Amino acid sequence: NVNDFNSSNGTKHHWEITNTFRYRINEHWLPYFELRWLDRNVGPYHREQNQIRIGAKYFF
Repeated sequence: NVNDFNSSNGTKHHWEITNTFRYRINEHWLPYFELRWLDRNVGPYHREQNQIRIGAKYFF
């Protein structure tokens, strides 16, 4: 049933907030920096998790 959903934090909802910063160098290169906050997890940590992602996109 659709209403039986429970997130891994034990509630019916969870948050995943993402902030992305990117700068187009030219028509081909787009480097980016991403910060994420993930809601509490039931797993071994039982706390919020933070992620950092650094990368670049190349357009042909």
